[in-house]
Amino acid sequence: MINGMNGERHNRASLIAFLCLLAIVSVFFLAMIVPYMLALLMGGILALLASPAYNFLLRKKYHPKRASLIVTLSLVVLVIVPLFGFTIVAVKQGISLSEQLSGGSGFSLVSISKYITRLPITQSILDNFDIAASQARSGIQSVLKSGTGAILVWFSDIPRICLHLFLSSLACFFFLIDGKRFVALLMDLLFMEESIRKNLIDSVQNAAISVVLANLAATTAQAVIVMIGFLVLGVPGPFLAAGAAFILAWLPVIGPVPVWVVGTVYLYAQHKVGFAIAMVIFGIVCGIVDNIVRPMVLKGNADMHPLLSLVAIFGGISTFGILGVIVGPLLAAIVMSLLQVWPIVRRRFGVKMEQRKNLEESETRVKV
Repeated sequence: MINGMNGERHNRASLIAFLCLLAIVSVFFLAMIVPYMLALLMGGILALLASPAYNFLLRKKYHPKRASLIVTLSLVVLVIVPLFGFTIVAVKQGISLSEQLSGGSGFSLVSISKYITRLPITQSILDNFDIAASQARSGIQSVLKSGTGAILVWFSDIPRICLHLFLSSLACFFFLIDGKRFVALLMDLLFMEESIRKNLIDSVQNAAISVVLANLAATTAQAVIVMIGFLVLGVPGPFLAAGAAFILAWLPVIGPVPVWVVGTVYLYAQHKVGFAIAMVIFGIVCGIVDNIVRPMVLKGNADMHPLLSLVAIFGGISTFGILGVIVGPLLAAIVMSLLQVWPIVRRRFGVKMEQRKNLEESETRVKV
């Protein structure tokens, strides 16, 4: 009896010691990899989106490592490298435009303020418009200088960005090979049964398709249309406009409207009324393409509610930076997937909802 109690105490102490050691090591490990968590997350997203191509190569009898290498290198060559070069060109155009707007000749803040000052409606509204224009101009110039400083900081951070892109590519390679094994291990640690595990994985995959792939295709198409419009109509900063349109296109309702409106205003200020009308047509085409591409990619998968998508995007940007436009909605979709699977888990393990039980009891008493 005493030996049994001592053995139980010894086992309990060993369990507590193990859990404490696991907690301490886990805290240090997480603190060590936190700076690279976003890169690993992006690698997982890339692997999830590239899994159809990887499975296609596996069906063609390719070795898993070879198939993963082909898919990963294709992503690097066709997506990551062009996107990185596109970003550098867009940033350079942003610096050039900020310098032009800060200057006093051509299409600058000075010329814009002078043009607005000559408008009769402006003179009728503001008597001392020169003072207001000067204050507004100085404020915008300070914002432009701050933006230029941020862009220069981004350029100085290029080595770290390259490291994160390399880690994302490497993570994509290993997630393609061992992703299912990693997910199975995670589910085993969470003590999830096979049926629940399958429902959860299917739900997350559908959410990734609906949130990431559909939005990515639609926003890319709109950004390309905006860039073509800027190039064809001679508006400066086409790559910068495409980058801004790509980001804004994730926002429900708003979309890339501010970008092509700015292009329209620029063309109108240059007395190119026909080109300004053409820019409006490009903007309308953007909206039409969004309504065509998104349903084609979804193909029956449920889309996220616009309000939830908007909150997820703003929260993702504040937490993860510019990549939050993708990461934020994806995390929101995963949460929604967990909530969709929850009724299955509740029925499986007999979890009762006390609030519903009390409501049913009160309804029974009322009927009596």
